Amino acid sequence: MDKDILYQITEIFSTIPNWKIEFDHHDGRNFGIDGVLNLHIKNRTFSYEFISKIRLTMSSLQRMENMLTSSNNLVLVSEHIPKSLRNLLVEKEINYIDTVGNVYFSKAPDLYIHIETGKSIKNPKTKSNRAFTKSGLKVIYQILINEQILNEPYRHIGKLSKVSIDTVGKVFHELLEHQYIVRIDKNTYKLSDFERLMSEWVTVFNKILRPKLKQRRFDFKRNQLKKIAEIVPKTTLGGELAGEILSNHLLAENAICYIEGSFIDFARKNDLIPNPTGNILLMEKFWIEEESDFSKTPTVSPLLVYADLISNPTPRNLETAKIILNNDVYKF
Repeated sequence: MDKDILYQITEIFSTIPNWKIEFDHHDGRNFGIDGVLNLHIKNRTFSYEFISKIRLTMSSLQRMENMLTSSNNLVLVSEHIPKSLRNLLVEKEINYIDTVGNVYFSKAPDLYIHIETGKSIKNPKTKSNRAFTKSGLKVIYQILINEQILNEPYRHIGKLSKVSIDTVGKVFHELLEHQYIVRIDKNTYKLSDFERLMSEWVTVFNKILRPKLKQRRFDFKRNQLKKIAEIVPKTTLGGELAGEILSNHLLAENAICYIEGSFIDFARKNDLIPNPTGNILLMEKFWIEEESDFSKTPTVSPLLVYADLISNPTPRNLETAKIILNNDVYKF
């Protein structure tokens, strides 16, 4: 728990007349709960247990959702909560408060507060971390889908990530410094916080790397979206169609194909026709595939399918993403 977050929230709300917020943190004595938040308004006090999260992402929210919705007496406390996540929290009636003054309380008797400040935090921490650059994200992807690669030579990691050896070294240095990985001995590394690294990667991948990848929309001549899964090469399919295959939950309306080489050649070979609003998106493949359980299937890794679904956060896509996230088979 970052106590600076609690201090910032206390300070920002001390400027509101007749308001006072106090935190009593537990330092881990109550598993999953970080402490008690007391909200004093005029002559009344409302007490809540709180969960603190430095940076809230869709994946971290999904992991906490059952706990947050199971009690009327919980508040999610975080740094700046993005607008899309605030909307989702309001929809699910989850209380929250952040360090720029956004607040939502709805479950206490006689209390309803919803404040939107329109403010944001400058220079989020992930952007200052050189591991989360366009090239660094490619290296982190390899680590997340196969932790054992941490102990492979830099040259091999660079080849699979399509980056230089120097980039791999810089990423390892940053991941060590920010405690995403730890050194066991001189030649052995281990992931120390998979969940945090995965959550950060999904968020920053969708903001930084995804928009930089070459992409173009097409339609399938046969007008049967699911047929594309039968004809594309292995480890190609992403998006909603891959989500449907992995979860048996979603009725896909579109698909992403991650490919190498010419989009036009791929389209001709697979009966695709160009269409700016088409439901098949061809996207540049940013990695080289290594033999794995998923290298024999039409879909890309569950991690990338999850990121695809989060990038288009419709309610159905979010439900499917949560199923994939919580499926032990995929070892998220």
